[in-house]
Amino acid sequence: MDMKLSGKCTASNSSQLASNSLRMYNYLRSGLEKLAGEYDIVLIDCSPNFNALVRNAAIASDYYLVPARLDYLSLLGIDNLQDNVHSFFDDYRKFLMVRPDLGYESASIEMLGVVPVMVELQRGRDGIIKAHQEYEDKMKALGYNIFHFVRHNSTVFAPDRIVKGPVVLNAVKHSAKTQAKGSPLDKVTRDYETLGEEILSRLGMQLKN
Repeated sequence: MDMKLSGKCTASNSSQLASNSLRMYNYLRSGLEKLAGEYDIVLIDCSPNFNALVRNAAIASDYYLVPARLDYLSLLGIDNLQDNVHSFFDDYRKFLMVRPDLGYESASIEMLGVVPVMVELQRGRDGIIKAHQEYEDKMKALGYNIFHFVRHNSTVFAPDRIVKGPVVLNAVKHSAKTQAKGSPLDKVTRDYETLGEEILSRLGMQLKN
């Protein structure tokens, strides 16, 4: 799909390039507009590379959330993503200026924050390990909003003890023992519940009962 979308951006002149690019980058937004009013929030899970599919998601979205480990490469990746986002939206605005007659609307997106994943806690103490804390501090210094840590990775479950599909969404299908307070599944579930509440709060929304 990414290759098919990218192939639609070829053109022999700037006007045709702008026309093809605007049409291609608005596929997802045009589709979601047909669902207006049916959902409070639409979450779009994207690959980590900034390809044509991700650019479609960017045009269709108001915010983006970055899951990342607290390490050097992730910090570089976030900076690179920010540069790509800014550059892409600059190009998009230029396409709109070249072909205002097509009626495509302007677009903007805001980085909601970074969700640190696979975070290690200090043994017997509160807080995360020093190496992770250093990179959390660096991300905060760069102005990134840091969300609640997702400390527990789903790989703690053996393949023969987990139902097919997302761990948290299928939690109700697990045994009472597996879901017991303090169990790995319970910790994962609580991490994501807290994260969801933080995201809604950041958006000025509340969880419906």
